[in-house]
Order: sequence, then C-alpha cells, then structure tokens
Amino acid sequence: MLAEPVLVDGTSWVVRASIGMAEAITGLTTGEEALRNADVAMCVAKERGKSRIATYDAALHAASLDRMALRAELATAVREGQLVLHYQPTVDLVTGEVSGFEALVRWQHPTRGLLPPLEFVPVAEQSGLVVPMGSWVLRESCAAAASMQAPGVTPAMSVNVSPQQLVRSGFVDEVREVLQSTGRAPDRLVLEVTETALLDDLAAATTTLTTLRRVGVRIAIDDFGTGYSSLSYLSQLPVDILEVDKSFIDKVTTEEHARSATLAILDMSHTMRLQTVAEGVETAEQAQWLTEMKCGRAQGFLWPRPVPLAEARAVLAGGGASGAGAVDEDPEPLAV
Repeated sequence: MLAEPVLVDGTSWVVRASIGMAEAITGLTTGEEALRNADVAMCVAKERGKSRIATYDAALHAASLDRMALRAELATAVREGQLVLHYQPTVDLVTGEVSGFEALVRWQHPTRGLLPPLEFVPVAEQSGLVVPMGSWVLRESCAAAASMQAPGVTPAMSVNVSPQQLVRSGFVDEVREVLQSTGRAPDRLVLEVTETALLDDLAAATTTLTTLRRVGVRIAIDDFGTGYSSLSYLSQLPVDILEVDKSFIDKVTTEEHARSATLAILDMSHTMRLQTVAEGVETAEQAQWLTEMKCGRAQGFLWPRPVPLAEARAVLAGGGASGAGAVDEDPEPLAV
C-alpha cells in the first residue's frame, strides 16, 4: 500500500518505507532492547537500498556501532579539514594533451591513514554529510584549477555532484558564488552526475541542470551505460558530456559485447553532438581502439593516477600525460 502514490493538494507523492524486525523473548529481552535492535535492523534496511526489510542479529549491531563511530569521525573530518583532493587527468586521445582534471576526495584519517572514497562516501551519503563535503570539494577544486591557470592554459575541472546536492535549495547560487570567488570561467567547470541520481527525480534534476547550463557550466553523465541509458530521457537533459563506464572499457579489446555496447554509446553521443570520455583506460590497446572509434577523451591508469595538486601542476606543465603505461593494479573507488 505504501508504494502507491498519494495525492496531496493536486500533487502526487510516493512514500517509501524501510522495516527493521527484532525478536523479543519474554523474560530475556526488555522493551527498550527490542526497540533498539529493531532500529538497528531498520538502518540496515535503508542502507541496502531503502524500501527493504531486515532482521536484527548481533553482527548487524556491531557493524552499526562501527558505522556510527565512523560517521562521528567523518563529521569531525569535514569540520576540521582532514579531507584532501587528488586530481585525475583527462587526456585528449588524439594529441595526448591533458585537457583537464577530475577532483577525487580522500580522507587523511588521523590513525588509519589515507582512506579512499569507498570507505567513507557511503557513510557520508547516508548521514547527509555528503552535502557539506560536496561543497568543500567544489570550492577547493575550483580554487586548485584557478591556481593552475596560465596564459593559454585553462584546464577544465570535473566535480562529482551527489543527488542530495543536486536537489538542495541554493545549489545553483552556491556554484555561481564559487565561480565568482575563484575567478573561474563557468565553461571550465564540469559537474558530473550519475544516471541513478538523475532518474531518482528527473524533473527536479532537469530544472537544476538547465539553470546551471544557462550559467555556462557543463554537465556530464558519469558511469554512463550502467543505468537506464535511453535516448528518451537523455534527450530531455541539458547534457554536454557522456562518460563511458569502466566496465565496458575493460573489455573493448577482448569481448564483442563490450565493443558493441561502447560503439552504441559513442554513436549516440556523436548523434547528439556530445563529447565522450572513456573511463578507466588501462592499456595502450584500449586507448588505440578508442582513438580509432573517435571517442575523443579518456582517463585512467594508463596515464598518471590521481595525484595531489603539486603533481597535477607538474603533469599539466609537462604538456601531456607523461607516465603512460604505468598501470596501477588497484581499481579507482567511488568518487565524490
């Protein structure tokens, strides 16, 4: 019943529910303990994608306590400046020149060292901390890009935007203010959103992205091909760039299905006059195939892996992606 839309003042609303269940044994479990355990199970149900049901067990409780501790530490990290950015080059496949960078967040944890996004971004998304974290990433990355500028050199900067940021009131004004304060041209900022984020509320996302595009900011769909990739919804969106997901690029030189899927995306992009970026390029053979298929741009461990700002400046000053062929065996985790 909850899945059915509810009409309120002429507007249709969809309500979702997550349910946590816990066993209560008379004489062994108090009411307070049963409610606490059910609450823990409910949190797990939400983490599994919402609109789910989960049953409590002791292992879930221990994991929940760990997440709560990490959430508290992450709040401190955002507040006290423990986050750092690394920058992954985007390379022109024809010229080999670096056209821009993607900002990727890391957490310099005081006891656990440098943590990749996969270890804390999900917690940030669940707790709402992804909004202040995303604001910090936007401002810091634009300032970094401004510091790289030189006569004839204006690298683009790509920043991942979470669904919570995208629908937040004031996000467009925040982007305008950051551009103004850092002196960045709007068209040198690329905001990356995932298909999943767009389809959660396509109407609201379209409104926000349309306004951002009027400001001059460019819009990219990240991990394209893993969601509901369709011309019908893509044609509704103010999009400039499609980023082909790494899962396709991994196999373009070995599997016909991956080649066909990637070619379909490239054809779609060319038809709609969009720029295309291949994600996760790791071999010269992949880069060569993509170049022949007129992909345009790419990023991945075939070139320098994500690096701190000083090293990113050095890569840019070198005029191209030096270090080609130095492939890192660890996959790049979730980015913000």
